[in-house]
Amino acid sequence: MPTRSVNLHVDTPTAPAIVDTPTGLFAYLQLAALHNGRLRLPSHANIVIEIGVSDRETMTETWMPSHPNDFLVSCEPILDKFAKNYAKAYASGLDKWVPLQTNTSLILPLAIGPPAGMAIFHLKGTAGCSSLKKANYNAKRNSLYCSKTRERRAVPTVPFTNLLQWIDRPVQLVKIDAQGMDLDIVRSAGARRTLLRRVVVEVVSDDCDVLYEGQPPCSKILREMAALQFEPATPVRCTPIWPRRRHNALCEMDVLFLNRAAGAPSADGYHVLHKLYLNGCNELFDPSRQSELMKRPPTGKTVFQLHPNGNTRFVSSRWAGESHHPFGTEYICNRRMFNSVAQMPPATK
Repeated sequence: MPTRSVNLHVDTPTAPAIVDTPTGLFAYLQLAALHNGRLRLPSHANIVIEIGVSDRETMTETWMPSHPNDFLVSCEPILDKFAKNYAKAYASGLDKWVPLQTNTSLILPLAIGPPAGMAIFHLKGTAGCSSLKKANYNAKRNSLYCSKTRERRAVPTVPFTNLLQWIDRPVQLVKIDAQGMDLDIVRSAGARRTLLRRVVVEVVSDDCDVLYEGQPPCSKILREMAALQFEPATPVRCTPIWPRRRHNALCEMDVLFLNRAAGAPSADGYHVLHKLYLNGCNELFDPSRQSELMKRPPTGKTVFQLHPNGNTRFVSSRWAGESHHPFGTEYICNRRMFNSVAQMPPATK
């Protein structure tokens, strides 16, 4: 991948290069190049941000290959996940020079949201459960693997407004998956929220337990995002039409919000990130009609199919072929498909 070298003027650090305390060893090192306090970003690129990257289903893998004109700024405070993504972006081979950023991406080992400084990150058995927030031990769906803290680690933190100051230009998309911190992150953008065009946050359905202390449920996130001038790309139900048979099954949704202060930009091309799962079902069909409906979906309706391995497919008369997302529409669902997770009504629609 093409890269460029940058000549840097090194200011005298205002902090020691190495700090050792009774509980940790900390280093002062450069993370990115700035010019007049701003990141060096391609002038022609659309800026997208991913906050909370981990190392599975990252924007580098799922978004960037089909969006060659975008520049991705990622933030991931878990050191090994940051290192994996940094190495993957360059794939330079052994003993090769590697710059701080490529022509299409930059990753920073930072936690976004809290005030600038350091905060304790609670690392669980799986990175997908790790968070700045403490686990909600009353949550019935918080398995031992997610609730047990394996390590408490200090990580560098900055509010979102700092990151947006370094970028200092409109941001077409922000995808946040920060394990209970999503709303805090949007709030911490402050007045610079006007730079954000579209924001994706993870929300938990109101009928489910939240996984972290102080994590807001869906309805509170919708209210507070509305107060911040953000509206969902399509109407969102915070509880499904049919109650869950298994408490806390299929509880999390990814909601795409559009910034009204920026003119509520179009969601076209971004609906792939708007995922309502069980809460998006507005009608049921008999399982014997599955094949028929997948081949010839009803006019104006979208058919949803969930495979046993968890993969999803959608088919609609509004577009040709199959898709892994419903283009922001509600969908009709296989009655049998939700038999283990929802309480079905007595009559089949």
